[in-house]
Amino acid sequence: MHRNRTHLSCQFAPSAAVLAAALALTSSATAQPTPANKAASSALFTDAQALMAAGRVNEACPKFAEAQRLYPTAGTLLNLGDCFERSTPARTASAWGAFRQAEVAARNAGDAERQAEASRRALALEPSLSKVTLNVPPAARAPGLEVKWDGNVVGEGMWGTAVPVDAGEHALEASAPGKRSWSRTLFVQPNGGTVPVPVPELPPPPLAAALGPVGATPEPSWSSQRYVGLGLGVVGVAGVVVGAIFGTKAAGKNTDSLPHCLPNDITHCDATGVGLRNDAFSAATVSTVAMLVGGAALVGGTITFLTAPSGTAKVQPVVGTGFGGLTLRGTW
Repeated sequence: MHRNRTHLSCQFAPSAAVLAAALALTSSATAQPTPANKAASSALFTDAQALMAAGRVNEACPKFAEAQRLYPTAGTLLNLGDCFERSTPARTASAWGAFRQAEVAARNAGDAERQAEASRRALALEPSLSKVTLNVPPAARAPGLEVKWDGNVVGEGMWGTAVPVDAGEHALEASAPGKRSWSRTLFVQPNGGTVPVPVPELPPPPLAAALGPVGATPEPSWSSQRYVGLGLGVVGVAGVVVGAIFGTKAAGKNTDSLPHCLPNDITHCDATGVGLRNDAFSAATVSTVAMLVGGAALVGGTITFLTAPSGTAKVQPVVGTGFGGLTLRGTW
């Protein structure tokens, strides 16, 4: 969100002081005021003075500003500067800018008294001004770069110059064609001296960054081969787990059969012992096959995953009586 700024209209010659005041007050020239504009400006000025007298300073400032827009005069600018200075919170930089503009307007009008008063009021505020310096390094100066302060464009001529600003929260933005926009919110302390504010080099937009250089063919981060490799890895882990379970079962059945066989002769067992030893043999066979398949799947999955996307691989399970495994064929 951008803060709305007060827009003033007056004729003045360019100077360093007036340029510095541009962040506090944005000036623009208008056509010659009409009688209706002059009448409306006079009514607004009267209302603003009444509000000031009643202590409703913050309500008076917009009326002085609108009166100045409709009919620019040094006297209105002096009152506007006084209103900014007495507002809550005080808008010191805006007041200083109004006084500086009033000084120029009075000089152009040959009004020495108002010129002197405006100069005196501006000089009195200078020690308490907070300033910012927008630092835009050469690397950040992309073609078409536009820097905004509170929604107002800051011209390149003001970059690197300490500029008075009102205390409080401000929005800083930077944008350029073909670049990702950047923004930040900063808080300026009252009587804060000069604060450097860097404007970084703008990165390319997310889509351009993802696509890479123009004409390049993007490589998917995960090809189908990698998914195959990952799947084989999962199968391999499952095979090893199953092999371990049936290996443990085979060992347990073998141990249970020993009391049913002759000591030191496991070939002579009763019916229960024979059944347990057959169960142990079957579990051992399943364990062996599962271990072989799991191990081969892990190896094949690892190779398939690591060689993606340029490698091609074909994995086939091989299972037979008493053995099992996987065959892996491909180019790498």
